[in-house]
Amino acid sequence: MSIMDKLKDMLPGSAKEKEASLPEAEQIDADAVGSAPDAAADESPKTGEAAVTDVSAQDANETAATSSATADHLTIRVDYAEEEARRETAPVSQRDILAARVIECLKARKFRYTVQRDDEKILHITMNMMMNGKLNSCVMHVFANPTDIEAVCVCPIKATEDVRSQVAEYITRANCMLKFGSFRLDYRSGEVRFACALSAIEGTPSLKDVDRTIAIPFLMMNRYGDGLVKSLMGYGNPEEDLAAILRQPPK
Repeated sequence: MSIMDKLKDMLPGSAKEKEASLPEAEQIDADAVGSAPDAAADESPKTGEAAVTDVSAQDANETAATSSATADHLTIRVDYAEEEARRETAPVSQRDILAARVIECLKARKFRYTVQRDDEKILHITMNMMMNGKLNSCVMHVFANPTDIEAVCVCPIKATEDVRSQVAEYITRANCMLKFGSFRLDYRSGEVRFACALSAIEGTPSLKDVDRTIAIPFLMMNRYGDGLVKSLMGYGNPEEDLAAILRQPPK
């Protein structure tokens, strides 16, 4: 070693001296600082992987939520379809069958009618009918009930108290000759009507049966109306008036 090298080593603050004078802790920290870039480089991929994982988890949650909503929507639609199918296959009530028959019959005859009531228990239809006798018109009522069809023809003239016994005699004599339906007198109000019914507890009655049930009250009121009017006015003779009607051909 030369004299100059020896002098450099002896000088204070030399590199070797500084390195030797550093505490062990500082040397460790210096090593840690030196290795920090490598550690950061190692952690960067991990942070990126975590971010990717979080995004993937969020996408999975959104997909699951969308799938759940879609499943709920499909469930609602399926339930609605099942409900519609159940309604279509639900048994039709007997009242609905009879009501449909009544409407079909009236439309076939081209009658003008008014629906007064239409619910699960009854279909009530009214019609104003013109007549060709002493009674110029009458009101027809047709009822479609759960087990039968009833047709009623109401006389426009009511029996007063002083002639009700005479009217009762006339319609009683007439009823003895009738096969379907009958005349009826309400002693409380004086209303006179002819009623006819078709029993149909189950099954669908034919249109001919429904048509006849509706037509009979009108035809009977039209046929026996002249003698009825005489009794209603108080100048008739029930026995003679009825005999005179029976000698005539049906109107």
